[in-house]
Amino acid sequence: MSQSWFLRRGHHETGPYTLHDLLRMVRREMLQPMDLVRTPRKHGRNNWFPASEINGLFGDLELRREARRMAGDEPFDPNNRADWNANVSDIYEELLAERIESDTASDSYESLLNEADGSERGDALRGVSCKPEARLPADKDTRIASSVANDNKFDEALESSPIHAFMPEAEYHTALSLIKKENSDDQKKAFEILRTLAERGHTASQAYLGWAYWTGFVVPQDSPAAAQWLRKAVDGNDNDNESRLDLGLILLKGDGVAENKAEAFCLFLQAASNGNAEAMNSLAMCYLRGHGTEQDSQKALHWLEAAVKMDCEVAQYNLGLRYFLGDFIERDYAKALSLLKLAARWTGKEACPSEWYIYYCYKDGLGTDRNVTEADEWLKKGVSRECPRAMMELGRHYMCGDGVECDYTQGAGLLRKAADGGDAGGQYFLGIAFLNGHGVQQDDGEAVKWFYLAAKQKHNGTGEFIVSSDEATACMWDLIAPLISSRLRNSQK
Repeated sequence: MSQSWFLRRGHHETGPYTLHDLLRMVRREMLQPMDLVRTPRKHGRNNWFPASEINGLFGDLELRREARRMAGDEPFDPNNRADWNANVSDIYEELLAERIESDTASDSYESLLNEADGSERGDALRGVSCKPEARLPADKDTRIASSVANDNKFDEALESSPIHAFMPEAEYHTALSLIKKENSDDQKKAFEILRTLAERGHTASQAYLGWAYWTGFVVPQDSPAAAQWLRKAVDGNDNDNESRLDLGLILLKGDGVAENKAEAFCLFLQAASNGNAEAMNSLAMCYLRGHGTEQDSQKALHWLEAAVKMDCEVAQYNLGLRYFLGDFIERDYAKALSLLKLAARWTGKEACPSEWYIYYCYKDGLGTDRNVTEADEWLKKGVSRECPRAMMELGRHYMCGDGVECDYTQGAGLLRKAADGGDAGGQYFLGIAFLNGHGVQQDDGEAVKWFYLAAKQKHNGTGEFIVSSDEATACMWDLIAPLISSRLRNSQK
């Protein structure tokens, strides 16, 4: 391995060392996980970072298993286990040297940094227009309708007068004002008004009903009904670009309806051409992944940059993530950090995990100076809006006492939230907690369940396992294998 490494303790720097040198130092306990190391070939990254971040240096279950397979299941001398262990260690070092790339220390994070929702390479297709408050009218648009809605005589007038007694636009805004009051009875009346208007061909009501059924806002989530109303809204209003975007997203994913990526692409193209920034973002993702059209990275970049110029947060996140991962464009952590910070203004549970990537930038000094304090602040911001990845990372810190006082109960609680949110890492570490009884009641059955959920997660269409899935598979098998063996022995009696 040609890569050179440098070691620093205090102000004393030594090196260069090869990876094998570092491995030998680990085995002789001359190198500790928190000792600082660096290499000059890390995309210009010359700052120091803990030796524990070199993937596998202090133990890698996957490589250890591979080394055992290569060394054979049995030692050379059944009475001399030390010879076999030494042989496994030598093979392990060779495998590790091949695995760690010579030009970047952050590649080991790449599988960790893909979206928990299973989307390809962390692509985000939905933006602020999908948030409930974005579809409610501003105060200046509803001052007249609000006065009608708050009138004590309004309920009586609504019940005693036919719906056509009101102007359609006034009725529509009155319904939105009732929804804004967040009272179940008022909201029920509001949707009765909207449904009546939609059936009479009022396109704004059709669009709102379609969006509400798609997102499950107030009414039960119903994708087929959403697609039906959105299509009517699109057919009846050439300027309704938000409905084109919503319908396109439903068709792109086949969300409760037949998947039609070609039509989704056409809808995105129409809306983007009319100046809709989030449609530009979705169109860029279609070009990037070849959904409904030929794959074209240059057009993808063009539309992403156009959406970013319009201050579209979801596009800022997507372009920032492309720069972070080096996905179809040259990796540039400084540009990634700048864009992700802009995207971090988009808050709420449904927001993209910008804080998670910003955390890693400051933690590892990617595109900026290494700043652990700043990294922890961004991690806490992610936890505050219940980002599964951030909760998994902070939970792991509490379980290990990494930068915080060890607290199994608090750590297990965060891991449970992350696991329930679908994060594979959270599921894996929660399985470890149940296996060891740390912060939870020891339960092998629960451990197997969470290991299984982590192990079966894969990226859509890529075949790559998400972080910890292979380790989870191994842990699960270690627990299940003795039970299977026991049952086989009992069945043969």
